[in-house]
Amino acid sequence: MPLATALFVLAATLSQPVVKTPLGVKIDDFMTRVERLGFSGALLVAKDGDVIVHKGYGKFSIDTLAPVGSITKQFTAAAILALEEEGKLRTTDPITKYFHDVPPDKQGITLHHLLTHSAGFPGAIGDDYDPVGRDAFIKLAMGTKLEFTPGTSYEYSNVGYSLLGAIIEIVTGHPYERYLHDRLFVRAGMLHTGYVIPKWDRTKLAHGFRGGEDEGTFLDRPWAPDGPYWHLRANGGIISTPADMYRWSLALDGDKVLSAASRKKLFTPYVREGNAPSSYAYGWAIYPLPNGHTIVMHNGGDGTFAADFRRYVDDGIVYYITSNVSERPSIAVSKWIGRLATGQGDVPMPPKVKTLTKEELHKFEGTRDGMRFTANANGSVTAEPLTAEAFARLAPSPGARAPMLAEATEHAKAVIDGIVARDYKPLQTAFGGGRSLEEITARQTRARQELESKYGALKGATIVGTRVERQDLATVVRLDFERGASYVVLMWGGPKNLVGLRLVDEMPGSVFYPVSATQLASYDFTTGETLTLDLP
Repeated sequence: MPLATALFVLAATLSQPVVKTPLGVKIDDFMTRVERLGFSGALLVAKDGDVIVHKGYGKFSIDTLAPVGSITKQFTAAAILALEEEGKLRTTDPITKYFHDVPPDKQGITLHHLLTHSAGFPGAIGDDYDPVGRDAFIKLAMGTKLEFTPGTSYEYSNVGYSLLGAIIEIVTGHPYERYLHDRLFVRAGMLHTGYVIPKWDRTKLAHGFRGGEDEGTFLDRPWAPDGPYWHLRANGGIISTPADMYRWSLALDGDKVLSAASRKKLFTPYVREGNAPSSYAYGWAIYPLPNGHTIVMHNGGDGTFAADFRRYVDDGIVYYITSNVSERPSIAVSKWIGRLATGQGDVPMPPKVKTLTKEELHKFEGTRDGMRFTANANGSVTAEPLTAEAFARLAPSPGARAPMLAEATEHAKAVIDGIVARDYKPLQTAFGGGRSLEEITARQTRARQELESKYGALKGATIVGTRVERQDLATVVRLDFERGASYVVLMWGGPKNLVGLRLVDEMPGSVFYPVSATQLASYDFTTGETLTLDLP
């Protein structure tokens, strides 16, 4: 088929929803089931160059615009390699070639170290939306203590990729997004990808939802006029569609954006990702499968929006999945799509949700077995545990993660004991030291004052339990006051890595969906476990 004809066929294919072939129908069946369980997002799956699924679910259509998160890093890496092709830099260059006043501990850092997260910078040195410009960010990074000697270990770092974005600007004399747009996106046919250059139709921007609350679009967050501030720029924040991300994958199969030599560098596994079986290349993770095949992959998210991009290079499978509901992240769904697409392993199918009338749904309401049941407007039922035993009953089976849950609970005890005693050092330690003790103390003091003005003096705290929640672990703690109780949920990225905490008025409940007039079921997106409750 002539190239012009092939491009026309591709454009026509990507302009409309697609579900075809038995495999595409099977994947769509899975996605339709998780949609009924609260998933909202979009998916594109291609096999051997043929798009077999391209569809929006929940609040998404195929052209809904959503952030790709840390998948942005591969665009930054490709831009660095494009500049290397142009003779404007080398990946072996030390950063002293581009930054002034580099302290001695960082003078040995090269672009390669930044690209492979082996420079020693911590994961982050500020909030994504802090109004920090390029020069201020560089100065902050240069003053940050390294986690290890450059080139001796691995630490996933947004800082390193933001510094690469700064180098792109310094070398080209153009804004980061402008170079990506002109050199990469236009060549790949990605006209709906970027920060602000595409002049977004705001009606097509996805809204993020957390705890049922609408958090607005990604562009409603604090940004500079030309894109995100520098704690996010070049390491995240790019907005796109599944169709454009597939165009990017196709571009990487040929010479549209990078030469064969550059593409080889882009996908070479350089540094082992800690104890994981995968290795980091340039903006991509390279993951070996038990059958000897390889996944080239990367995901991204901010706790509300999430996306996952996978290329099963030995199986001819490419897919991109995105989502906008915090509790139903695409990253959790993604592994099941991969198993379905490649035929690797069993996939536990989600239960089929039954649509009930309001009257039928309200029959589930009431208190029984240590739980309070409340019907929701979207056809689901919330089961709120009233006891620790009920909390454990509603929690997904921890499986192999049981030791991690126990360890997280132990660390939570130290954090909570400190909070009760107004000692916030354990909380700072749990956050990895990335936040100042003064900032943490100020925030906790304000939160405590608000709660005590409502409930009276804090008398103590009790850990209800820790469970798997989305990709993370969640420890629920009851705070006992003179005139009532409140709850705090500690979210862990690992048993020692606290990534956030949130206050809630009631013990967090579990959402169930009716599968019959007398039975409720929940489906854990991460483990694939279905939990059923039979009610009279």
